[in-house]
Amino acid sequence: MTIDNRRAFTETLAMLKYLKLLDQIPQKVINKMEKDKDQTWNFSIDKKIPIEEQKTLHSTKALFTHLYITYICKDKKEIKSIREKCRKNSIDKYDVSKMFERRKNSTSNIVENETIESNKLIENKKSIFDKIKDFFLNLFRK
Repeated sequence: MTIDNRRAFTETLAMLKYLKLLDQIPQKVINKMEKDKDQTWNFSIDKKIPIEEQKTLHSTKALFTHLYITYICKDKKEIKSIREKCRKNSIDKYDVSKMFERRKNSTSNIVENETIESNKLIENKKSIFDKIKDFFLNLFRK
């Protein structure tokens, strides 16, 4: 189990407690999250900010959405709407044309950085063998 997953459990449990939704999640799931949560991760909910805008991990949002769809939400239209939003977000994120565009932009930045670095002065370092050779040549010259 990764640290990110453990922190997601901590954040999700805090959100469920804040929204008073723990009783709608099966106790087996709650026990598993309680057992595997990150005890050292300090997460608090800012009551001034809506729950959707809280600064949480991406995996927390995914886990909370899954729990909401699976156990809490009973409206089939809302579930369909949430799944459609998730699908649209993943399509936008993994759209091939956008991926190539992002890759092209990042590649051009790398090429620019490499040309800047190549324009710097190159320091000519002697290898250890050249230094030994020079040492003996200097000895014989004296």
